[in-house]
Amino acid sequence: MSYKVMIVDDEAIVRESIARQIDWGRYQMELTGTAENAAEALAMLKEHPVDLMLVDIRLPMIDGLELVRQVRRLYPSIQFIMISGYADFEYAREAMRSHALDYLLKPLNPVSLLTAIRKAQDTWEQNQFAQSLSDLGMNIPSEMPEQHSASSPTVIQILAIVDEEIANPELSLKWISSQRMYLNETYLSKLFQREIGEKFSSYLMHQRMMLAMRLMLRSPQMQIQEIAEQTGFGDNPQYFSSVFHRFTNMTPSEFRKKLSRLSFGTRENPSVSYPD
Repeated sequence: MSYKVMIVDDEAIVRESIARQIDWGRYQMELTGTAENAAEALAMLKEHPVDLMLVDIRLPMIDGLELVRQVRRLYPSIQFIMISGYADFEYAREAMRSHALDYLLKPLNPVSLLTAIRKAQDTWEQNQFAQSLSDLGMNIPSEMPEQHSASSPTVIQILAIVDEEIANPELSLKWISSQRMYLNETYLSKLFQREIGEKFSSYLMHQRMMLAMRLMLRSPQMQIQEIAEQTGFGDNPQYFSSVFHRFTNMTPSEFRKKLSRLSFGTRENPSVSYPD
């Protein structure tokens, strides 16, 4: 399931530059096309729906902001990143009012461009993932609300280490205390539970299972062995499958087959098997 992108800019050199700067396939993205004006973009959307549009504010006839307003009425799920050659606060403010995810200035910095597109893709994937859980009748929260209650720099650092080291089979509060933070494990455990509202081990398990399900949604053909490695279970796919079943009441294979039947996902291919 690829993330579909359209570029709308009246300058051919800008369209070509953006198209060349991103290795679309590497990030499970697809550049469906480019348009030089709003009318062409609207016509293309009828034939090739997209998830993200990069839109120049200064388009001829119908400007970029008006294009965004029209597209939002027709396709409310499409995301937008606005681009402009004018460092004008009013343009940026109008872009944000139009619910654009970001506002980039020309000439586009390759790092900033990729960061903005990847941020949009992450938001899209989270929304798709949350919808998939809802469609499957699962009441597992896709995010942990308690994370936002973390107030101390110590706990915030622990959360950051989890994100960074989640594929590390040795990751634990003991490992964090001895290898990264050099603070007493008991102290960290009490502080973490007080601020987050649960034990570190439960939090880590939840994060690993959420990552596993997102990987299955993003890459239906990924082997269980690889998913186990990326979620911190090392060379032990059997143990991963056992934990996954306890968490979701489904095997990884059952979960992926259910995902494949959802309207936004990949159609189930009877010839494809999903090993546990």
